[in-house]
Amino acid sequence: MLSQRSKLNFIIIVSLCIVNILMTESFFHSLPMAVNDKGGVTVNFDGIIFTLDSGFTLTVNDNDCKYKVDLTPPEGDELTSKQGTRNGSIHCKSWSKTT
Repeated sequence: MLSQRSKLNFIIIVSLCIVNILMTESFFHSLPMAVNDKGGVTVNFDGIIFTLDSGFTLTVNDNDCKYKVDLTPPEGDELTSKQGTRNGSIHCKSWSKTT
């Protein structure tokens, strides 16, 4: 079982890695973060909101689309094989608009 501090460190590291992947140029910012009562972390990066909850679900919201990905740490066979699958979803407000 991961300690609360280990979980928070994991959440912060994953969030920062994803922000780094999404950047097209290499630069760094000091981003304010908020931690909710359940241990979830929220970071607002240039209007894109990243939230990683204590259940390791990452949510990215860009005011049109909301992406959710299960980032549960690997266990058992996943560690042995170094691969596995995770659930993910996307929903965009613009999809329901008619032209």
